[in-house]
Order: sequence, then structure tokens, then C-alpha cells
Amino acid sequence: MIRTIFLSTDKLSIEIDGQKLEKECTFVEISNTRYTANFLMAPNAITDDGLLDVTIAKKLNRRRLLKCFPKIFTGEHVLMPEIETYQAKSIKISTSKPKVLSPDGELIGSTPVEIECLHQTIEVYWK
Repeated sequence: MIRTIFLSTDKLSIEIDGQKLEKECTFVEISNTRYTANFLMAPNAITDDGLLDVTIAKKLNRRRLLKCFPKIFTGEHVLMPEIETYQAKSIKISTSKPKVLSPDGELIGSTPVEIECLHQTIEVYWK
């Protein structure tokens, strides 16, 4: 909720599988599963398809963000005009000033960042 009080947007340069985009956004979420905590952040994500799902919230004011929030539980937020979704094998993100990254809720690293989905790289054995 604190983030909502100090809501700000940042200029972002994102390259999705070689396609370069310049955006002013509130946040970017990169997922390999449908859920982030209890939020259905990437409703179209398939864990083993070799793609990462990118959700970008363009510039949102506080009122619109609060309206969007309940829709994250059902995945309906992706239908809002302020939300863009992409799928990619590789993603590069840079910002004009470093932004802290929070993979799995941990504060680790900062932009710029390069992310690549390594499809079927981990072997899993069942007994």
C-alpha cells in the first residue's frame, strides 16, 4: 500500500525478443507461472512452454490503480487498456536511473537486466 501512496512512473526501455519498446510505466512483471503470490498476474502463462510472460502497467493514476487491483485476483486486469502483455524467450530492461529488482519478492540487483527463459533445462526425476 505504501507504493500506492508514492506512486510514480518511470521511463523504461525494454527489448522483447529483439523488439525494442520505450514505455512510461508503473511496473513490469515477468512471470513463468500464472500466479504471483495470490495474484493471477499472468493468466495465459504456461510453465513449460519455453516463454516468459511480461505484464506492463503503463502510466496509472492512484484511482485507476485501485480500480485495477481487484481484477488481478481474476486475471481481468489484462483486459484493461493500461495493461500490455507479451511473451518472450529473452528480455532486456534498462531504465534512466537504476531500479531495484524483486525476483520472488526478494530485493536482488537492479536495472539494467537481461533475462532469458531456458526451456526444459532442469531435469526433474520422480521416484
